[in-house]
Amino acid sequence: MNAIEKPDNVRGGGLLFRVADADYLRLTPLVATEVSFEVGGIVARGTIRQTFANPTDQWLEGIYVFPLPENATVDSLTMRVGGRTIAGLIKDREEARKSYEATTFEGMRAAILL
Repeated sequence: MNAIEKPDNVRGGGLLFRVADADYLRLTPLVATEVSFEVGGIVARGTIRQTFANPTDQWLEGIYVFPLPENATVDSLTMRVGGRTIAGLIKDREEARKSYEATTFEGMRAAILL
């Protein structure tokens, strides 16, 4: 696995994790990807299901990145972590970043989609 300095350096989609006591990220092993699309008129709705494996025996902070065209919109996000299902809240980028940082600062677990 190659070291990655920041999420913007990822050219494809993936789940990144921060290496303990280091200043870089690594890609989490991708186990499977399923993609489906529905097209209606000029709108295409895609669903992407990806499964990743935690390469350690510890809880990790993950950063999910997925390249989208500039005019694409994400309108829902659902994550399954272990036996838990987590429904995402969609917010503007800056608001999402502030909320994520505040939540993790308080010691709670949170996720953010960049």
